Amino acid sequence: MKPSLYCFSVADLCRQRIRAIKISRRLIVPRLIIHTVRLGRYENRNPFFLMALPKRNRNTAMHEELRAKSMQLMTHFDIHATLNDILHYQPHSKYSDTTERRMLPISKGSSLLRKWQGSRNCQTLPIPFDYCICQYEKKNVTNELLKRVLGFFVADELNRTLERMGYAEKCLKQEYKKAIDIEELQVGVNTLYTVYVVLQPSNGLFSV
Repeated sequence: MKPSLYCFSVADLCRQRIRAIKISRRLIVPRLIIHTVRLGRYENRNPFFLMALPKRNRNTAMHEELRAKSMQLMTHFDIHATLNDILHYQPHSKYSDTTERRMLPISKGSSLLRKWQGSRNCQTLPIPFDYCICQYEKKNVTNELLKRVLGFFVADELNRTLERMGYAEKCLKQEYKKAIDIEELQVGVNTLYTVYVVLQPSNGLFSV
């Protein structure tokens, strides 16, 4: 069955292109470190979603709702709400009901098959700012002292978490090594930071 709705991310298209080059030319393509660039992190944390409607539901009001939502912000909670809608509510209307419906208490999300109400952004939806792809006005942190303070904070929090979970004796204590990317976002009176740093001796990339 041919899907009626396609949503591909840039990262997926790039992976397909690289795979095709490998097959056709038998070249060894260097591995792309996608998380080292901001756009790559957006793509890595927001995988594409594909949904195919049965033939009888195409070119209907429900189909139009899905088309409209292909360009809107959605969450995993919305997918959960959609599955519950399909199981519990849509059978009564033979999968034709597109009126807005609150899915609580069975789900925190909103069904993709129904109309949505209100604005949808990272401040109104249960999306951590670390995973937010909304283009809020953010500032790059360039102050080296602030970078170090935030970097040491990440390392200390990681060490405390490992100790609290009983892994302190099994894991090496981590220390701040360098900052990859740090952004500052002002939300009302609150200042939020998105921090990507490398810790040592693991040389691992950590983010908060």
